[in-house]
Amino acid sequence: MHVPTAPSMKALRTFAHAIADYTTAKIIEISFSQAEEITDIPGASGEQQSLGTIALLLLHGEVGKTPSKDLAIPAPVNDLLELITGQGVKVKKADGQAIADIYGELVDETFRFVRGKPQIIK
Repeated sequence: MHVPTAPSMKALRTFAHAIADYTTAKIIEISFSQAEEITDIPGASGEQQSLGTIALLLLHGEVGKTPSKDLAIPAPVNDLLELITGQGVKVKKADGQAIADIYGELVDETFRFVRGKPQIIK
């Protein structure tokens, strides 16, 4: 996952911990002009794994102030997604907004969750 800006390594670490609830991917490293291995997130390890699916989220920023953001959550946990009759599989609204809030805290901006869907990685 690439996060283009963060105010500090501490903020990026806080983001990694918060986003961990929304992915089955093992978060093993973060970087902010340096790399730091993180092993204190449950299930973290340095082994490689196939991600299989990503959840693509569209977040809208504040009009005239903050640009919109596409955010990809690798290997989303199953309960991040729900089947909506006639629309298919989508990211749950409450979880999408929680992720938007987590990202907003990281970059000190306000975001609103618009939509999200899974995409299979080939």
